[in-house]
Amino acid sequence: TGELLWQHETKHAYNEQGLANRVTPDSLPPVEWLTYGSGYLAGMKLGGTPLVEYTRDRLHRETVRSFGSMAGSNAAYELTSTYTPAGQLQSQHLNSLVYDRDYGWSDNGDLV
Repeated sequence: TGELLWQHETKHAYNEQGLANRVTPDSLPPVEWLTYGSGYLAGMKLGGTPLVEYTRDRLHRETVRSFGSMAGSNAAYELTSTYTPAGQLQSQHLNSLVYDRDYGWSDNGDLV
């Protein structure tokens, strides 16, 4: 019939490097992602409320992920990751829940 049934508009914002860092769908709260360096993700916010924050080592590997209940220092959950000297994921521990995972690697670098 040619009648418009629905219309959607999404606004995007970009940082100085030209990387997308904010999206606002229609009249909903904006979703923002915080990056550093060449675009490594440091965290995300929804309408100014932190959703998740990442702590990384000097090789930019994720060491701590804080999320839930306003993230950061007030985070409900923290996922801690450790790595082998070769850079392979060694273990993960999630506080507040019974979740521990250890990883084993063969001499060829295969996950066992």
